[in-house]
Amino acid sequence: MKAKQAVRDVGGALSVSYAKTDQIAKAIPFELGMTIDKALATSPELAEMYESDVETREVIDMAKAIEGMPRHASTHAAGVVISRRRSMNMCRCICRIRGPATQFTMTTIEELGLLKMDFGASQPDSHSRRTRDDREKIMVSKSISRKWITTIRVCTK
Repeated sequence: MKAKQAVRDVGGALSVSYAKTDQIAKAIPFELGMTIDKALATSPELAEMYESDVETREVIDMAKAIEGMPRHASTHAAGVVISRRRSMNMCRCICRIRGPATQFTMTTIEELGLLKMDFGASQPDSHSRRTRDDREKIMVSKSISRKWITTIRVCTK
């Protein structure tokens, strides 16, 4: 979540008026890679609001805490995580109707020793069936027990 969006979300959650939340967010300069800390250092208007108003200070301090975090989880239709061990024990998962999902990026998943596969050309409806079929082929070719291969869908930010 970027700096301005973090401020807007926190302002809404704290029931700060839309006008005031908008004023705080608009005081953050529009630059690539802008953070709240950079904005406080470069924007005299934002620094003044932060120093003089308790409510603004509270919004900005809370927004700093959530800045950079994912705002929500949406499912990547073609991304699947495959593991020899129970994947849910190796990475943070959320429960979805179609099964577990994770918000970890490909690099984080690889650092955990898991495999992320993208089935980009697959149709979303046939994706689960194809993944199960591929999993069965892996188990047969490698003589791996079914209980040690699990699949998890990948969420996008």
